[in-house]
Amino acid sequence: MPHQLIETDTQLEALLKRWQDADIITVDTEFFRERTYYPKLCLLQMCWQDEAVAVDVLTINALAPVKDFVCDRSRLKVFHSARQDLELLLHVWGEVPQPLFDSQVAADLVGAGEQSGYARLVEAVFGTVLPKDATRSNWCGRPLSEKQLDYAYADVTWLWKLYQHLDAELTRLQRHAWMREEMELLESESLHRVHPQDAWLKIKGRNRLNAQQLTLLQQLTAWREEMAIKKDLPRKWVLGDGFLLEYAQQQPQSVKELLAIDKSAQRQLERYAKKLLQIAAEVRQLPDSSWIHEAPRPRLSGEQKRRLAELESQLQSIATRDSIAPGMIASRSQLIKLMSGDSLHAESSWRAAIFDALLSDTVEAGE
Repeated sequence: MPHQLIETDTQLEALLKRWQDADIITVDTEFFRERTYYPKLCLLQMCWQDEAVAVDVLTINALAPVKDFVCDRSRLKVFHSARQDLELLLHVWGEVPQPLFDSQVAADLVGAGEQSGYARLVEAVFGTVLPKDATRSNWCGRPLSEKQLDYAYADVTWLWKLYQHLDAELTRLQRHAWMREEMELLESESLHRVHPQDAWLKIKGRNRLNAQQLTLLQQLTAWREEMAIKKDLPRKWVLGDGFLLEYAQQQPQSVKELLAIDKSAQRQLERYAKKLLQIAAEVRQLPDSSWIHEAPRPRLSGEQKRRLAELESQLQSIATRDSIAPGMIASRSQLIKLMSGDSLHAESSWRAAIFDALLSDTVEAGE
């Protein structure tokens, strides 16, 4: 398949003129994120029919035309496992390209391999082993090597073929409506925006904290997130998760006590000590009614474990019968909620009919 590295505004202008009738393109990005909060876009790859290109966003002056081209809503954009790419493009361009087709989601919907990586999925479908030795390259370095470019082109050329295969499978199984429903969720900008107030939910080990300590952890992580964004630094370069957990649990009330928590991070702690102590003092003044009460993970009884095993077995049977990844239907935690009578999805969801069958089959099996 022909391919080209687009390095100048003139080359980009010629490409977009040549591709003006493209109705479907495959897209991928290469970025660098070792020293910044937001990833830095280094390369944008695209493929249409029998041509692939890599747009060097670091050497082109006017990038608005390529942004307009990719975000044109008359053109379908095909990604694989799009979340990181969309978060990056939303930050760089201020919008999420639409409409979308995520080949990983499509693969799950047609039973082609649950949560398959791109290379593994290409190998499973086409028997082709893709190069992996440029995965962790420095994509901001110039010039790009031939090995890097071969890797970059492969990301979109095989994605074009993968799209054609998966689109045909969705048609055969009559699941395009399911795919559109999933893509509407993926296209929501709020899904890809940073929400500092929710950052505490990603902290492992928070289950050992009480309600007041959780409230402090929530305030601390929100402040850290905002600080990392402001300084464009990795969040751990501001303060690590381990320190935030210990601080929320111990709640020191002096600089000396605070510095004693982590002697390896003295410079950061000295810089932020006043603010950290202020946050803790403010949380101590909050009424109990405003504390965060996170529900503990439920402990299942013997009967509940038996019922869950039945649900998981029946889910696997339905998934195998209907050629769909089980995890695409429901996770283990969702099955536990389902056992409690919770509704996991709106009745209009394609999952509703599967849940109805799942529940009715397990009820009949238990009778």
